[in-house]
Formats: sequence, structure tokens, C-alpha cells
Amino acid sequence: MRGFAVLWTAALLVVLTGCGGGGSSSVPATATPSSSGSTPASVAGNYSGSSHDSLGGNGFVSAAITQNGTSISGFWGSAYANGVNGGTLSGTVNGSSVSGTLTSEVAGGCSGTFSGTVSGGTFTGSYVGTGSGCTSDTGTFTATTVTVPAIGNYTGTLTDSIAGKGTLSFTLTQNVVYLSGSWSDTFGNPAYNNAGTVYGVVTGASSLEFYAVPSNLAACPFIAIGTLSGGTISGSYAAINCLSSDTGTFSVTLH
Repeated sequence: MRGFAVLWTAALLVVLTGCGGGGSSSVPATATPSSSGSTPASVAGNYSGSSHDSLGGNGFVSAAITQNGTSISGFWGSAYANGVNGGTLSGTVNGSSVSGTLTSEVAGGCSGTFSGTVSGGTFTGSYVGTGSGCTSDTGTFTATTVTVPAIGNYTGTLTDSIAGKGTLSFTLTQNVVYLSGSWSDTFGNPAYNNAGTVYGVVTGASSLEFYAVPSNLAACPFIAIGTLSGGTISGSYAAINCLSSDTGTFSVTLH
């Protein structure tokens, strides 16, 4: 079960400019608290920041919020050393207070509830997991408004500690701060080739995290942390929940 650590990825992790991407570039609105508790503040915008999870430790969270009166909806993501989580969010606004639900779209990910306040472009609050195996997962977060670039599809190279040099590709669908799609890699020795599902979170204006799950259940999933510069994402990765150590570096470019 992937916990909130894989849950509130702080509603954040990967965003880039790319062809074929489903996201769009936007500049988040700065939330302006209302002077009246009965009138909802304007909380719409894109947020990214830090979080502390009872199971995952320190990590990142992101959220993309749209607002219609007292109702909000959007997407969220969280990223920790043990994985990524994300999906949709919904809730209500009362004055500058915000509360609602987080629904995970990551296989094995925890859903949950959240509450907090938005003031001057800063969103602070807490969350708790819901459902079987998730209720012990709690945490806090602080996020500020961030500009989120559009993302797309990437191809490039990687160097693996076991398989050596190879090629790597990502095909991504973007829901503002939350990403999903597929990945594949190839090496000189076909026995090391792999592919599967990938989840991502925008952890900042130029940073992101991926959680890659192989289709081959005998293979190890991995966490990749990347930095965006222009149309290129470069970074490092490491296998998790694996009997053997497998690490590497990668660099992929929009195509």
C-alpha cells in the first residue's frame, strides 16, 4: 500500500514543456483571504511546497485548485523517498479556510482528507489517510503559488549501474501538477529492457519526481528525481523495494 507519502506528494512532482502534453502553462492566482468568514476567499491557483508525513518523512506536495463560489476542485500530488501519489481533489471554502478530500489515482495509493488555510498565496494545513491501511498516515504541509509549465513526451539516454548505457522514453499526460503515463528503456542486452506505468508530480517550477512501475512484476520499481532546463529533464534514479541495488542517471528531451 502506497501511503500518503505517496499520497500528498504534496500534490506535486513533474512539469515540463512538451509536444503531445495535456497540460497548459498557467500562472496561479494569489489567494486573497476575505475579511468575512462567511464570504469565501479566492483560493484558486497552483501551489507547491514541502510536507512532513508520519510514514514517509519529509517530502513535497503540489495542488492545482479551481474555484466556483464556495466549491473547489482540481488535482494534487505528493512525492517522497518511497514513492509518488496523486489524483483529484474536491472541497469547500469558508472564509480563508479550505477542507476536502484527496482521491488517489496511483495504484495502491492512499486517498484522504485535508484541511488548511490560504493567506497571501500560501496554503498551509494537514491531512489524514482514509481507508484500509491508510488511517495511520498523517502529515502537514506548506505550499506557495507556483508557475507550472506544460509537459509532454521525452526521449533520451540513461546510464544504469547494472545494465550500462541505454535509451529512455516517457509518454506523459498532464493534469497540471499530477502526471501519469508510460515509460520504457532499452539496453544492449535485451534481458534488461523494461517498460511500464509512470506517475509524476511537479515539485517546483523546475523540479519533478517520477514513480515508475514495471509491467514485469519480477522487476523493481524506481524513483527518479529530475530538474527541468529548457526542454530537457535530467537527474538520477534508484530502485525501491528491491533485493539488489540499482541506480543510474538520465537525460531526456522533448520530442
